[in-house]
Amino acid sequence: TSSLDETKVLAATKVPSALLRSESIVIPELFMHMSHFEFTRQIGSSQCSEVWLVKHKYNRRNFAVKQRHFSSKQERDKCKREMQSVADLPPHPNIVFYYRAWQEDSYVFTQMEFC
Repeated sequence: TSSLDETKVLAATKVPSALLRSESIVIPELFMHMSHFEFTRQIGSSQCSEVWLVKHKYNRRNFAVKQRHFSSKQERDKCKREMQSVADLPPHPNIVFYYRAWQEDSYVFTQMEFC
C-alpha cells in the first residue's frame, strides 16, 4: 500500500523543519478523529480545500476543520509545509490557534480554533 493512501496522525513540533508523523494505523477503528466531530456547515472553500464548522461530540466546543485532497506526494508535501508554517507561529491574539492535523486516505485534515 502507498503511504499516500494510509491513515496517520501528522503532528507539528516547534523544532524547525521537523514535522513528525505517526506510523500508519493498521486498525482504522483505533483512529477515528473524524467521528469525534459533528459537521455543522461549510464555512469556506477554495479550489483545493474546504473548511467546516464542527462541534466536538464530547466537550461540545466549536472548531474549524480544513479538509484538503491531495493526489501526489508533492501535493501532500505542500500540505505538510503549510501545517509546519502555521504550527511554528508564536501565540498571538490575532492568529488562529492550530490544534492538530491528520491524514485519512488522500485527505489532510487540520483542526483549528473557530473564531
